[in-house]
Amino acid sequence: MTGFSNTKPDHYSFTATLSACAGSCKLRNGQSIHTLVVSTGYCSSIPVNNALIDMYAKCLSPCSAHKVFEETEFRNNVSWCSLLFAYVHTNQFQVAQTVFDSMPNRVNIAWNTMIAGHARHGNIDTCVDLFKKMMAESCDQDQWTYSALMNASAESQQYCAGCMVHPCIVKKGWSSAVEASNSILSFYAQIGSPADVVKMFESMKTLTQVSWNAIIDAQMKIGDTHKAVITFQQASERNVISWTSNQ
Repeated sequence: MTGFSNTKPDHYSFTATLSACAGSCKLRNGQSIHTLVVSTGYCSSIPVNNALIDMYAKCLSPCSAHKVFEETEFRNNVSWCSLLFAYVHTNQFQVAQTVFDSMPNRVNIAWNTMIAGHARHGNIDTCVDLFKKMMAESCDQDQWTYSALMNASAESQQYCAGCMVHPCIVKKGWSSAVEASNSILSFYAQIGSPADVVKMFESMKTLTQVSWNAIIDAQMKIGDTHKAVITFQQASERNVISWTSNQ
């Protein structure tokens, strides 16, 4: 923008460009934009600083994210949550816990970030403990909270835990939410309960790639290759995972 015209970038163009760098994990491009942010005097912009922290977090550079965070004079919930994500995303859970404990306001996203991070590693006990503390602090749970708990149950192969979370999702009214319903479907598929997979699949109003992959995976696990192929052919979108499951 600055190289081809007299038009100078503003905080809107910086945040949009940094978001694009974050989404595509283009660290070098993000670093170049960071240099431009400094040279044009936008270091005091909260949205720009938050975008920088987010970019470094998603580009797996937590140290750089922390550096921007420390240099940010005015921080908000987005700043804290982005820094927390930087450490959770790189599996640095001890540092993430320190950041989490230091947060002046532990909002829903912060709790979900911690639970989802531990869920990826099947740390079901830690996830449940965080969930209990989340409720104790009267922080609202959403579909992302419950889907993370279901994912933790699946990764740890804890059938009982998943069976306890499932009714909670229904009771709280999140059973129709795509993220929550897919997590339930994937849970039953991973623990090897095809009957529950089919029951859940047939009750879902919105089906995504995750939904189709889960039902196909369940059918393959019980050796029903013919039905798996038919399901695959019925899927509206055929991606790599579906092709792999059918091989």
